[in-house]
Amino acid sequence: CVICRQRYWRACKEQRRQFISEVATQELLQLKALDGVRVHREFCQYIFSKPSSNEKITLTPAEERRLHHLLDS
Repeated sequence: CVICRQRYWRACKEQRRQFISEVATQELLQLKALDGVRVHREFCQYIFSKPSSNEKITLTPAEERRLHHLLDS
């Protein structure tokens, strides 16, 4: 079980590193600097910092049931 956990964490780190590298490449491919900043802000905001509690989406029980129904179908 320890080996599985180590593999899991290594895979997580590698995927995170690869994602950040791909986003950086996309930032450099943008024609304007503002577009690069926009790409970074959209894709990396929650990777580098955890969302605060007031940014999290809260659903009513009815909305939660509907969401689960949509995801299950």
